[in-house]
Amino acid sequence: MCKRLLVSFVVLLLGLFTTGRAVATVEPLGWWPLNEGTGNVAHDISGNNHDGTIYNLQSCYLCSTWVNDPAERGMVLRFSGNDSMGAYVDAGMIIGPLTLDQDFTWAFWALQFEDGGGINETMLGNRHGASIDLNFAKFTPTNFEFYNQGNITGKIDYTDIPACEWLFHVVVKEGGEFDSSLTYYRFNLNGELIETEGSITDTELVVLPLYMGGDAGGERWSGALSDVRIYDQALTLREVRAIVPEPATIALLGLGGLSLLRIRRKR
Repeated sequence: MCKRLLVSFVVLLLGLFTTGRAVATVEPLGWWPLNEGTGNVAHDISGNNHDGTIYNLQSCYLCSTWVNDPAERGMVLRFSGNDSMGAYVDAGMIIGPLTLDQDFTWAFWALQFEDGGGINETMLGNRHGASIDLNFAKFTPTNFEFYNQGNITGKIDYTDIPACEWLFHVVVKEGGEFDSSLTYYRFNLNGELIETEGSITDTELVVLPLYMGGDAGGERWSGALSDVRIYDQALTLREVRAIVPEPATIALLGLGGLSLLRIRRKR
């Protein structure tokens, strides 16, 4: 595990700091900074009231809990990766039916511990449905996986996510009449684009839940998450670059900042 996250739990500095790069050019459907520092609610500051419930938080040295990473991301949510006792966030059934012509963008910061617990663990997304209703789309330590009828599993085969490095991950779905394109972007902590991969799908998905750090049935990931955002639009690369926050921006958002952001975004 990364030593810098094995620290005493602290109260996050209250405040609101914004820069031009931290303000998205497109309104998100959901935006979870994951920096509350206490409690089992992941507040959605998009103004759309999609607060997530955090399950299985515990206050112990190596458990799933709130931890402070003052040098880089500030308060973040750590996931132990334990399939029975580890935490996960359930943000509800907010991912609508994904028709071929429908767009989306999913983005988040992640710090992985070792291999994240395995190749199939869910960082963000879901593994939802049974064999007669198999629909899923999720980030894992090795791929962005999605249900692709006929082939069962489609994927964007990005470089395996390394341990102990904060990275910003983005997948953009751009719809089409006969298939949809999927593009993956990876940025480092300095905001530099370090990887781009792509794939296509010709399959529609049903309404899906959004999970973070695993799902209700298991497949729980080992690492830490920060600043999760989803959009119901396909962001351009320029717009994607605009949502890669300066390290100090989201790291220093406190509970007071959350309230101010809610007020500002409702105006």
